[in-house]
Amino acid sequence: MYYIIIRGPASVGKSLVSELVAKKVNGKHYCIDKILDEHNLTMDREEGCISRRSFLEANKILIPKIEELINKTPVIIDGNFYWKSVLEDLLDKLPYKNKVFTLKANLKTCISRDKNRKPLGKDAVTVVYNKVVQFDYGNIIDTEGKLAEEVADLIVEKLE
Repeated sequence: MYYIIIRGPASVGKSLVSELVAKKVNGKHYCIDKILDEHNLTMDREEGCISRRSFLEANKILIPKIEELINKTPVIIDGNFYWKSVLEDLLDKLPYKNKVFTLKANLKTCISRDKNRKPLGKDAVTVVYNKVVQFDYGNIIDTEGKLAEEVADLIVEKLE
């Protein structure tokens, strides 16, 4: 089996796309944001964002769950992964077959999409956007003008 990481800025569509991919490949979906919230890891800040330390703690929580499932089903992980070191930590500690996808959209689109969910607000979306776009990783998918279903299909195609 394998795992997939879907990263990108806030409101780009990571969670919805990840849920769709999980359904298409009969996999299990984990959201880094939910792990951070459930374990009260969002308060420690660094450069205006959730700290590396908090994300590394989330990795520690997530890794055993993935190791338990990796031989049974594909695992899909979504998160901003704006700290490259945190992404690389997860990849290093999970030495299984994997693919990383970076979803892209312009800031205006992300701000607009944020209004259609539990909104973070323009300022938070902008801060996260500016951190995420500092580096690309893996397969790049432009989500501009695409439905989540189309993006999920593009990801599944790249798995074959």
